[in-house]
Amino acid sequence: MSHVSIEYCGTCGLTTKAATARQLILREMGDVLAPESVTIHPRAALSGFRVSVDGEEVLSVPEGDHVDSLAAVNAVRYRLGR
Repeated sequence: MSHVSIEYCGTCGLTTKAATARQLILREMGDVLAPESVTIHPRAALSGFRVSVDGEEVLSVPEGDHVDSLAAVNAVRYRLGR
């Protein structure tokens, strides 16, 4: 089973965006991803928002740019061939 990691700037107000992205990913792909395989991680040293599947970055949003949770879903879906 694949692992999805959502990392974000912990001091940039992106916690809600990360949680929403996780929920949407699980809702859309819960048939191939278990809840424990989609994790969120605040990172003090990270500026922005990053999504990786099995260690491969599939989405990167620089600090200050709009974070679209649906873009995270689509990036994961594409990487998983769904």
